[in-house]
Amino acid sequence: MSTHSGALARDVLRDLAQTQNGLVTRQQAIRTLSVTAAAVDNLVARGALERVAHGIYRYPYLPGVEDEQLQVALLRTGPTPTRR
Repeated sequence: MSTHSGALARDVLRDLAQTQNGLVTRQQAIRTLSVTAAAVDNLVARGALERVAHGIYRYPYLPGVEDEQLQVALLRTGPTPTRR
């Protein structure tokens, strides 16, 4: 359950989730962090991640936000375009 860089999937996902109120998306895991879909599924099966919406997961022990559905909506929209 490691990424191509050798880091454990749970660790790289947790690091990202800490910056997003405990949430991470499947797309971020696979495309940005090089975590396999199987690794994400394994973390869900073991209870390390909880599914909160389609393709969006929460680390249950990380602090969240009061209005989590707003954060989920923001994650569903994807990355914000940057100006040049």
